[in-house]
Amino acid sequence: MKPRVFALALSCAFIHPSAPAQPGSAADPVLGTWALDPGASVFINREAPLAETRVYKRHERGVKVHIVTIDRQGVRHEVTYTARPDGAEHPVYGAQGAEHVTLHVAGPGRAEAVFTHGGKEVGKTVRELSREGNTMTVALTWNGNLLSRAVYRKVDDAEETGAEAVAE
Repeated sequence: MKPRVFALALSCAFIHPSAPAQPGSAADPVLGTWALDPGASVFINREAPLAETRVYKRHERGVKVHIVTIDRQGVRHEVTYTARPDGAEHPVYGAQGAEHVTLHVAGPGRAEAVFTHGGKEVGKTVRELSREGNTMTVALTWNGNLLSRAVYRKVDDAEETGAEAVAE
């Protein structure tokens, strides 16, 4: 997977900080399925993917994230990780260009993820949830360059649907 395709697939995966819920709890507004809204998103010096779906599920270690991206050539890319905003490094699977993610709460409705490879920071995402909890915006910086400001719409609160549908 090319680093720029992988970079789009990255996102923070934890609780909306203004909500009283714990990461991965039933009240966590990020849980469920999110679909990329290409018309509302901005991609800098690269093409937008054909589709991207993110599924966030409760997990005993926080939130499990499964991201499926279909690039412009129709190739499917998958990234998964399980993490919580505890300041510790957590492994990222299926990604070229990053080995670990560290999550941080950055304010009401705002979260950050720092991605590392070989102990060095390679990328960062800043995720913001709308007050209503139905829109998520992820700004992605990779190797110091802003690559995208992607907008996602929540399509399902259920955790069992979504990622498989993007490949159809």
